[in-house]
Amino acid sequence: MAAIGPQVTRRRRAPWFVAPLAVVVLCTIAYMAVLPYIPSDEPAVQPSPDRPALVAGGIRHAAPAVVADGRLLLPVEALHDLVDPHIVWDETARAVIVTTRDRVVKMRTGDLTAYVNGRPVSLSIAPVMMDDRPYAPAEPFSRLLGLSVHHDPESHVVVIDPPGSQSATGETTVDTAIRTSPSVKAPVISELKQGSEVYLFGEMHGWYLARQKSGLPGYVAKAAVVLKGVTHAPQPPAPDYYRPWKRTGERINLTWEHVLNKNPAPSSIGPLPGVNVVAPTWLKVADGSGSVTCRADPAYVKWAHSRGCEVWALVDNGFDPNRTRAFLSDPAARENIVRSLLLYAEMYDFDGINVDFENVFKEDAGLLVQFIRELVPLAHEQGLAVSIDVTVKSSSGNWSLCYDRKALGSAADYLMLMAYDEYPAGSQTPGPTASLPWVEKGIRSLLEDVPPSKVVLGVPFYTRLWKQPGPAAAPGRLAPDATPAAPGASNGEAARVTQRAVSMDEAAAIIRDRQLQPSWDAEAQQFVVRYEENGHRYVMWIEDEQSIRRRVALVKKFGLKGVASWRRGFENAATWDALAELRLF
Repeated sequence: MAAIGPQVTRRRRAPWFVAPLAVVVLCTIAYMAVLPYIPSDEPAVQPSPDRPALVAGGIRHAAPAVVADGRLLLPVEALHDLVDPHIVWDETARAVIVTTRDRVVKMRTGDLTAYVNGRPVSLSIAPVMMDDRPYAPAEPFSRLLGLSVHHDPESHVVVIDPPGSQSATGETTVDTAIRTSPSVKAPVISELKQGSEVYLFGEMHGWYLARQKSGLPGYVAKAAVVLKGVTHAPQPPAPDYYRPWKRTGERINLTWEHVLNKNPAPSSIGPLPGVNVVAPTWLKVADGSGSVTCRADPAYVKWAHSRGCEVWALVDNGFDPNRTRAFLSDPAARENIVRSLLLYAEMYDFDGINVDFENVFKEDAGLLVQFIRELVPLAHEQGLAVSIDVTVKSSSGNWSLCYDRKALGSAADYLMLMAYDEYPAGSQTPGPTASLPWVEKGIRSLLEDVPPSKVVLGVPFYTRLWKQPGPAAAPGRLAPDATPAAPGASNGEAARVTQRAVSMDEAAAIIRDRQLQPSWDAEAQQFVVRYEENGHRYVMWIEDEQSIRRRVALVKKFGLKGVASWRRGFENAATWDALAELRLF
């Protein structure tokens, strides 16, 4: 038998195409791994010559600018969104209305005459409607608003720099690109050579929101940019117009003069020590077309001026929300009101206008702001201060949410905070006219929107004497909302809580004649009296010189501009001494 040697295994050779295939697979895997990092060179869609893109800062507006017959037109909605929310298009008047600190400008479509503070001014090109949008000529707008408007015909971009706007500046350290989104795969808006200057407006995930001086905004990689500094658009000089409240630095001590049908004889008023502004209720917007009635008395104005008081005539809306909506929503009616107020101010030598529009639909808050913005510049031209009365913040639509306090504070000279009627006349729960904690809370809330130098604290000279039917309540407790039926009530008629406003002297007489002893309400931080009479319960939170003095202390605490008292004739003599403490700080 032959010997068996070691067995030899013969390897099978791989097909010839395996090695090249492996190389292809490896290359494909490597390519897919680096693909997300390979920059795209796809160009972004560029704007057209006759519809250049409109840019402000790092924002491109959806509405383009328009070039027509060699003139640049800007969409009003873009100016509203990018520059100033108080640039409005009034569909009723078919007009662009611009309100600045010292001007009211109205430009109607198709009309080469604009009106600046009521005076005609010629235009070389009128506002027009294009693409169902109103467009305004760029040239007068840029001068009016202090805008820097640059149109680059090569990049087809219009850049607007509002006055005072700022941005960071940077310089590219390598060749790079501005892209439509923060990704190297995004389309390229513009190529950037090393050393290119860019304006920066924010950052996101390792990218800057940026643009070239006259280009579209987009994104550039942070790693490709070095910061250089900050640039500011020029701030226009402050307008040279009358600044209200002539006694610079002095606090306002205003009292409202309630005039129903007949003006008081000045000789019957007596001294008002410390008062430097009187505000008679002389003016009323009588209807939806903006007619204004006036009960002004030249003798009263002469008396006030002779004792060093300014006269700020009050105009009200009749507390009618439907009437108010009618005249606020009509630009012709608003203009009629403004012209009437200015005419009466000139005729009777007013020093200011106090706007008291109450019970306004909350949906009309913006229209109320627009009215004030249209009134203030013209009033300032005539040397008039403009104030507006606002309530303490609450959830009530018609009585609180109708006031855009921040916008009103920006437009008007002063906001008069009516810090009273915490428990209003119709309340079925008796309570103080203005408890001190409630007043302080109202001040703090308003100061979230308005600087203290513009806030005047409204204080009450009256208190409410509440009458409650039924047996006596437990000592020291307020009566509940639900009250028993009054004696003699028939047909299931429910007894109701009633009240009447009484003056300080009348309240003191009630206390004196009934030999009542006021007690301290620690919650309200105020004295209160309770008594029974003829089967009814009465309660009254006392307003007097002591309660006024505590409110003057709040003016000092928060650095407010002053006080406004409602109303003259309800105070006692000592009240003026309490208010005179305004002069001590």
